Amino acid sequence: MTVTKNLLGKSRPQDKPYAVFKGYGPFGATEMRLLKTYQRPDKEKTNKYARWFVAVKTDMTYGSFELGDSYISEATYGLTLTWADPLYKEQYWDSNYTKVNTDTFTQEDADLLQQLGL
Repeated sequence: MTVTKNLLGKSRPQDKPYAVFKGYGPFGATEMRLLKTYQRPDKEKTNKYARWFVAVKTDMTYGSFELGDSYISEATYGLTLTWADPLYKEQYWDSNYTKVNTDTFTQEDADLLQQLGL
């Protein structure tokens, strides 16, 4: 049996996230940046308490990001993946866990990619 590694287990700064999700969440317009995962996707699927370390900006944070752990279901609620690092794609694409919605890709997303240097 081959043991797979959690490729996103090392924390990143908020300006170099593994993935960016955007949309309209419970607190209004929301941007969530994935900075670390604690489990592999196959383990996350069977753990309703699986969590990610994230940076979140909403209408309630007045334009700044707040950092912290969040359950995956709550962190992604109402959001769409708008950008993903190659490591995120490698970790999640094969599992059919999340797919990018190219219909919602905006100029703001393109600007964010440029800001991230990608």
